[in-house]
Amino acid sequence: MVLTKAIGKLIMTDQTHQIPSQLQMGKEYGMQLMDQALLAAINAKEVDPEHAYSYASDKRQFQRFVTDMSGMPVAEPATLSNVRASHRSIT
Repeated sequence: MVLTKAIGKLIMTDQTHQIPSQLQMGKEYGMQLMDQALLAAINAKEVDPEHAYSYASDKRQFQRFVTDMSGMPVAEPATLSNVRASHRSIT
């Protein structure tokens, strides 16, 4: 697959911050972000929305599915520095 080679190149050249956009573009090849898979599982009623919320990267997308937000952490808007920091901790 072309996109897996592209993702490999992004990793090798320390451009991991571009991986999410490559995954979104690779939907036709079965690639997707974790949040996309979680949202699909919620819509198919395969997972509990509150459980999915706890694993989500962008919690704002999931807040509409969660009924009791009192025990949930507040979703912070994503900033470039936060995204880079989270990608560095993964690699």
